Amino acid sequence: MLEQARARGLYQHLSLCILGQEPLPSSEGGLVCLTTRTNPSNLHYKEALEATLEGLERAGAWQRLVAWPVDRWELATSELEVGPGTSDNDGFISGIVYLYRKQELAQSSDPTDL
Repeated sequence: MLEQARARGLYQHLSLCILGQEPLPSSEGGLVCLTTRTNPSNLHYKEALEATLEGLERAGAWQRLVAWPVDRWELATSELEVGPGTSDNDGFISGIVYLYRKQELAQSSDPTDL
């Protein structure tokens, strides 16, 4: 996905990191955008992701600017994804876009603090 985003030429900086395990790659004041599906087959992952996002916000790593739900996020890739949580049973599943602004933190040797 990063290669597809890079090919568009819209972004100044793209990075891959594991949230809660590595420092956020953006500089202070930089924007961090994340997305995930919100259909039933992805709810366990979404809940775990949101717990991590909220933990980083409580730790002062960033400030949430928006959480924007999207009804027709993407086409379902299997029948397991279609059902409650799809858009009018037309095969599309819902998703959500999160946008955060990175905050300055005191120095820490533990990357999970960031």
